[in-house]
Amino acid sequence: MMNKFEYSVLHPTDFSEASELAFAHALKITLLLGTNFTIFHSRDSADKENNWHLFPSVRSTLVRWGIISEGRSRAAVFDELGIKIEKVDMWGLNPMGEIFNYASSNPVDLIVLATHAHECLDWCLQGDDIEKVVRLLAKDTLFVPEGVRGFVSLQDGNASLKNILIPVDREPNPESAIKDGAALAKAFGDDLLNLTLIHVGDSGKMPTFNLSEDVQFRWNLIHRNGQVVDEIIAVANELSADLIVLPTRGRHGFLDVLRGSITKQVLQSAPCPVLAIAASPEDA
Repeated sequence: MMNKFEYSVLHPTDFSEASELAFAHALKITLLLGTNFTIFHSRDSADKENNWHLFPSVRSTLVRWGIISEGRSRAAVFDELGIKIEKVDMWGLNPMGEIFNYASSNPVDLIVLATHAHECLDWCLQGDDIEKVVRLLAKDTLFVPEGVRGFVSLQDGNASLKNILIPVDREPNPESAIKDGAALAKAFGDDLLNLTLIHVGDSGKMPTFNLSEDVQFRWNLIHRNGQVVDEIIAVANELSADLIVLPTRGRHGFLDVLRGSITKQVLQSAPCPVLAIAASPEDA
């Protein structure tokens, strides 16, 4: 939930170009919300080389973004900005297993993860493993697909999060996705935020919502018939969406198909990052 993001953001990286854009999103969210930020890498147990030089540099990125001046000490920078940075390099045979182990034993509220177009995820997730990231760990997860424009610039740190698309159905309960999507957008500070709720299928089954009356938000409701993933992607392109927010953990309803190969299709086709919201137990 957004009200806990101040606790910790976890960014697993494989040091690829795709991970660089995910790193920029994770760092920007860390700065905006004043969080703890962990950059995590898992390497094969046979790899004995020191990988610290490969980790993305937080201070040099902040200098490039114009947030700090060059030469500032690590302690001074992080005390001034109100954030805490940790870099973790672990050995393991299974990178995803190491992510599970770390996130299960440490306070983590948001995972920011890059995805590769042809492999789906840089961690070689297959089938239901994508859903497990969100369901088993109960962590909100921001997927940043390779090749998308993103809503944070790696080069200068500028961000634009004005158009958010939220697929909804009666199950899973969409309230968490709506609330967290709105809170994340508000944190980025755009004056007018367009939040579009899309329902695919029987219009009579469109759920009812408690929508914020904040003047900063402009709510739109869209109903479509057709294939779920196709319609989500089509509307995302039509709206030039900056972010798709997906509620998870449903047992029934159209969003229940957003698992396994269907989930990979969403991530492979999405024109923007995808935030998967972990539903609370009462919403599951």
